Amino acid sequence: MTLSPRMNLGSLIAASLLALLLIGCERSVEPEQPPVENSSLEAPLITGNEALPAGHPPIDAPPPAISSSDPMPSNHPSIDEENPGSFDDENFGHPELSDSEIKIVVPQEVQSSWQVVPLGVAIDGENSKIQVEVGVPIQLEKGGLILLVEAFLPSYTSDFNTITSVSNELENPAVMVQLKKSDEIVARGWVFQNLPEYNTFKHGAVVLTLETEAQGALNSVHSEQH
Repeated sequence: MTLSPRMNLGSLIAASLLALLLIGCERSVEPEQPPVENSSLEAPLITGNEALPAGHPPIDAPPPAISSSDPMPSNHPSIDEENPGSFDDENFGHPELSDSEIKIVVPQEVQSSWQVVPLGVAIDGENSKIQVEVGVPIQLEKGGLILLVEAFLPSYTSDFNTITSVSNELENPAVMVQLKKSDEIVARGWVFQNLPEYNTFKHGAVVLTLETEAQGALNSVHSEQH
């Protein structure tokens, strides 16, 4: 049987395509890579000591103990070894300032309006009421004591630096007094009319009060000045 030239050409083309297809398949198949040993990928074991700088304490070592005998800054509070978390409730808060450390500023209007202060005086259980002029010392009847009213503030207020009056009205009356004996100050402090529990004037034998009914007397003085 004789093949025509057209059939020979078609067979040749088909054979060529088949050969190219086989060559492409061989190239697309990648050879298998040999297995990699796991030991080469493992990180080195670190115990925690060998990589630390020289002089560094071991990681698992406890922190060094702090003792109250260790040097501390000059303004650092002392360490209570038995109860380090405690603090003194009574002394915790604003530092206390004595009356002599705070400046008293009496407004000019107050100075000219309130010149006489009525006080209740109790000496060894004996009570009396007196009128005291601001800035003028008077002799008390017992004990050889001299009383001086340094300042009167009808509306006492303080910012821990200055004590003054915020108005000329009797909103929070207070008086600064001192007690002398033989030219020595034996007591000094504030006496409050509405808040006597905050009085800073303390003396064993003498108790002073800024009388409630004194408001009338003070108002009369205030009216006379106008």
